[in-house]
Amino acid sequence: MIDISVPLFNGIDPYEGDPAFEQSLVYSVDKGDIANVSKLVLSAHTGTHVDAPYHYFNDGKPIDQVDLKKFMGPCHVIEIPDNELENNLVTKKSLPKSFKYPRVLLKTKNSNHPAVFDRNFVGINLECAKYLVENKIELIGIDGFSIEDFTGDGSVHKELLSHEIAVLEIIDLSHVNPGDYNLICLPLRIKSCDASPARAILQPL
Repeated sequence: MIDISVPLFNGIDPYEGDPAFEQSLVYSVDKGDIANVSKLVLSAHTGTHVDAPYHYFNDGKPIDQVDLKKFMGPCHVIEIPDNELENNLVTKKSLPKSFKYPRVLLKTKNSNHPAVFDRNFVGINLECAKYLVENKIELIGIDGFSIEDFTGDGSVHKELLSHEIAVLEIIDLSHVNPGDYNLICLPLRIKSCDASPARAILQPL
């Protein structure tokens, strides 16, 4: 079993402009309380998380209504070499002509520094997003802070989410070889929310 989630901790990088993650004790055994109870403050897009259609569409499904079947099942991890990137973006040229499974995880140079925010993170271009839609992909994951580059206009997200493709972001694939795996990646059941943190694991097939 391989954990591809990034750990959450005070000081973890948020996406630029998003609120910082905060963990603090409301009750503490050390202070005489009967138990330790923590308070968490975070963006729904903190650390490893899944985007729901509601992230970009007011009439889109929130995370608690997304079909959980998307988040469990066989997937293919594809490693994208730097020399195949175009303008720091993954294109459909790097993807197979046909897909074995409806879940795809992209390993890029982002995995050299998991969960460290850098405006130059690798995303995918719009043509690639459309190619995933054409091939009926149900979940696309990437090791960067977003499936769309920092200067993107939202078109990549909109293309994927309008077709209810689940978007899994900020996964740590630094210790994962390309190949076939079973993915388990369950978001929290947060009502009416645009995204959710998730614990993502892989099991070799």
